[in-house]
Amino acid sequence: MRKKILVIDDEEAMRNLLETELKLGDYMVMTAEDADDALDVLKTDTPDLILLDLMLPGISGFEFCRILKENPVTKDIPVIMLTNVGKVSAKVSGFERGIEDYITKPFNKDELLARINVVLRRFDKSGIEETVFKSGDMNLYPERHVAEIGDKTVKLTPKELRLLQYLMSNREKVVNRDKLLNDIWGLDYIGGTRTLDVHIKNLREKLGKHAGKIVTVGRVGYKFSSRRQKQ
Repeated sequence: MRKKILVIDDEEAMRNLLETELKLGDYMVMTAEDADDALDVLKTDTPDLILLDLMLPGISGFEFCRILKENPVTKDIPVIMLTNVGKVSAKVSGFERGIEDYITKPFNKDELLARINVVLRRFDKSGIEETVFKSGDMNLYPERHVAEIGDKTVKLTPKELRLLQYLMSNREKVVNRDKLLNDIWGLDYIGGTRTLDVHIKNLREKLGKHAGKIVTVGRVGYKFSSRRQKQ
C-alpha cells in the first residue's frame, strides 16, 4: 500500500518541489501552508508521516509538534522536521519534542527519500513504533541491531549493542559488573571484569558526545544516565 505524507511548509515553491519529488518516490502527498491548515487536513485524513517546516507563520513547527504528540489520535504519526535552521540547539529541541529526524535545507532529494524510507520502516502497518531506546538524538533499535546518533549510524559490535541496550533499559540504575557479565556474556563466562571494562571504554569512544551518559559507579558497576557526566 502506498504511504501518505503530509507536507507542511509556508513556501509554495517548496511545497510544490516536495510534492513532485515525493510523488516520484511513489508516495501520496497532501500539503498545508501552516499549522491551522494542517490541523484541518488531519481532521479528515491520517498521513503515515509528516514533513514539517520549523519556521511557520503563527504556530511554530515546535509548537505544532507538541500539539500532535499530546493528541492521542496523532501522537504516533512520525514527524521529520525539514528546515533551514541548522543549529544544534534547534535539532535537540526537535528531538525532545518527539520528532524522528531533522533535515536541513537545502537537501539532496535522494537523501530525503532515503531518510523518509528509514523512518517509515520504524513503524509497522498499524502505526505502532518498533522498540526504540532514546536519549536526546541517540536512538537504539535492538530488533534491527542499529544505533543512530542524529543522522549517523554508529557501528557497534553485537556485545556493545547488547551492553548499551541493557544499560539504557535500566536507565539511572546501577548495574553490578558481575550481573552484566552473566547476563550478556553468559553464566559460563570465565574471564575477568577487564573484558567488560574494555567494552565500556570502546562503547564510550563510539558514542562520542553521549559517552558521559555511561557512568562508572565506584567499583560496583555502571549505569546509563540521561545527563552526560565527566569521566
